[in-house]
Amino acid sequence: MLLRGAERHTPASWARLLAGVDAGDCGGAVAQVWIALQDLRHVYGAVSTDQARHRLHRFYWRCATAEVPELTRVARAISAWQDELLAYFTTGGASNGPTEAVNLLIKRIKRVGFGLRNFANYRLRLPLHCRITWHDAPTTRIPRTQATFHVVEPKTQCRYRRRTSVVTATGHAVGAHHRGNPR
Repeated sequence: MLLRGAERHTPASWARLLAGVDAGDCGGAVAQVWIALQDLRHVYGAVSTDQARHRLHRFYWRCATAEVPELTRVARAISAWQDELLAYFTTGGASNGPTEAVNLLIKRIKRVGFGLRNFANYRLRLPLHCRITWHDAPTTRIPRTQATFHVVEPKTQCRYRRRTSVVTATGHAVGAHHRGNPR
C-alpha cells in the first residue's frame, strides 16, 4: 500500500493505510517518507519545467523539515541529478532508458557468453537474449508445382580391410581407399 500513489487509493485503502501507519509508525518517519516521495512523484506530473522546478523545491523542503536521515540522502542524490531530471521536460519526455536496458542485457550476455569463440555466434545470440523481434518480410512459400524432390536409394555400408565401400540397394559399390585401419 505504501508503493501505491496517493491518487490511486480508494477510501477503503486510505483507511487501511492510515490504520497501518498509526499502528506501526511510532515516530512518524514512515509517513514523512511516504509524503516526501509522493511529492517527488508529482514532479513528473508537471506540465512545464518551471512547474517541475517548483515541485522539486517543495520536495527538497519536505526532506529538509523531516528529521529522517534517509530522506536527506535521497534529497542529496536527487539534487545531484537535478539538471538531468529537469531535462525530461525540455526534451518532451524523451528517455535513454530503453538504450540503457539493451546495453545492460548486452553486458549480461557478454558475461554469459565469455567462452564463445566466434564473434558471429555472439552477435547472433544478442537479439535472442534481448527479445528483439525481427521485422523482416515473411519468406515466400514455394508453390507445390515448382518443388522438386530427389529420390535417394537406401544405402548399406560394408567394411573391408583397408577399403570402405557403400553398396546401394541395386548392388553398385561406391567406395574409397583408406590408408589407415577402418574404424
